[in-house]
Amino acid sequence: MVRRTSQADLKAAAKTALAAALSENSDATLDAAGIEIPGRPPVPVEILGAHTVSMPVPARYTAARPGTVTIVVAEVITDGARAVLDAAGTNWLDRRGHLKLTAPGMIINTDIGPRSRRPDRLDDLDRPLRGRAGLAVAVDALWHTALGEVPGKINRIARMAGLTHPPVSLAAKRLRDAGLLGDNGGRVPELFWATVELWRPHWIDLATVPERHGAEGLVAGGTRAAIHHGIPIAATDDYPWELYAPTEDVAAMAQIRYAGPGPVLARVAAIPTPLGLCDSVDSGGRFPFVNPLIAALDLATDPSRGTEALTAWQPGEIRRVW
Repeated sequence: MVRRTSQADLKAAAKTALAAALSENSDATLDAAGIEIPGRPPVPVEILGAHTVSMPVPARYTAARPGTVTIVVAEVITDGARAVLDAAGTNWLDRRGHLKLTAPGMIINTDIGPRSRRPDRLDDLDRPLRGRAGLAVAVDALWHTALGEVPGKINRIARMAGLTHPPVSLAAKRLRDAGLLGDNGGRVPELFWATVELWRPHWIDLATVPERHGAEGLVAGGTRAAIHHGIPIAATDDYPWELYAPTEDVAAMAQIRYAGPGPVLARVAAIPTPLGLCDSVDSGGRFPFVNPLIAALDLATDPSRGTEALTAWQPGEIRRVW
């Protein structure tokens, strides 16, 4: 049985990690009064523990607390979340290996040795969303939630993802235990942004745009799909096609046939999970487009413009899940 981690457990683990990082990088110490800096009064500190901090950053991490140094300690803090915390003046410790801490008389902004997991090693809750099975369950839950439907059955998800029942069942259990998945769908927007962290297609540049009828199931994603679904983002007519292949083999074949010297006219990648090709839209153009959820995931991986565009997009045909 997987034991849930309480907020008290998280804060205790966070305090231990922060104390170790302080001792490694300065003469300061952490005690019951706060941060002790030699020759200065104790600095009150509030430690907020979390498994993962990603976009959008919860307001409780960026709320102003006059006279108190706020420190977020997490197993993973994404790049976008780090920027938001920095702008809010919130200090943070990413246990993968970086500390950002500013207090009266002390500034620490340095890489540190990656910390081990908590002593009880609750790996099922440390990273509730991981692997191919986790991504398949998350995408299925998000798409059905967007449609106002209950998530698919485990057997169906496993069959569509090309996986066996046990890993998919375990992945769903992890998400339920972490509070990211319920009987009526995914918890949004938290599940969406957790999924963004795993949505990393490997794009291969192509010098020729594949022909529709010879493309073996290629489906357009990325910017062109976002524009098709009404996401407020612009691109020139010669913007490269971003094409999803149903398998790695099909993507490799497209690379052999269409890669070469010259300008990049298209890119191809295997879809991160086959469930990402569900309910693709054939508009009669050169390629079908991925569904609106996948277009949103593609855009969310581009922090320079994606987050702003998604914030402004109010889809009419689906429920907003980001």
